[in-house]
Amino acid sequence: MVADVVDTQDHVRRSFVKHGHLDWNDYRHRLTMVTSDDRVAEVIEEVAQWTTDPVEEHTPFDLVVVPMATGSKDYINWVKL
Repeated sequence: MVADVVDTQDHVRRSFVKHGHLDWNDYRHRLTMVTSDDRVAEVIEEVAQWTTDPVEEHTPFDLVVVPMATGSKDYINWVKL
């Protein structure tokens, strides 16, 4: 589903409103994932499902999709496979 992932943990601070109050969480990950256009919807569904823990409250997340504009033809073909 995902061909390449970069996991950044340093200096990732997330703010969100929880129960009417602004909350901060310094223990977040920023994932940069590479996938093909055909699988973007599948990745979004998987991330949304993964962040829903039946024991804990729903974990808020942001997801931004950016089309790949440039890159090695071999790499882009590998991602599509």
